[in-house]
Amino acid sequence: MVFEIDVLSEVSVGEKYLLTQILKKYKKIVCVSGDHISDCFALSEANVGVTQMRHASDIVKKSSDILVSDLGMVIDSLQYGRNIFENLRKFV
Repeated sequence: MVFEIDVLSEVSVGEKYLLTQILKKYKKIVCVSGDHISDCFALSEANVGVTQMRHASDIVKKSSDILVSDLGMVIDSLQYGRNIFENLRKFV
């Protein structure tokens, strides 16, 4: 079942939009990344839309919630957040 998957990659534009709608229907939090104009629907439908500033057109940037200038920074931030969550879980 798709709900047991945390990350999907190499998904077509139509699949990305459809998966976003289905997951939101089941009250899941959805984050979508994309930098092409065809990703705009999924980016705006998702709870969080992420795009890289240097590759995206203006309309894609407007459809996104987060504009990333350095993808490495995002990966480091996610790891930092996971460490905090894990430490809180151990404490509780």
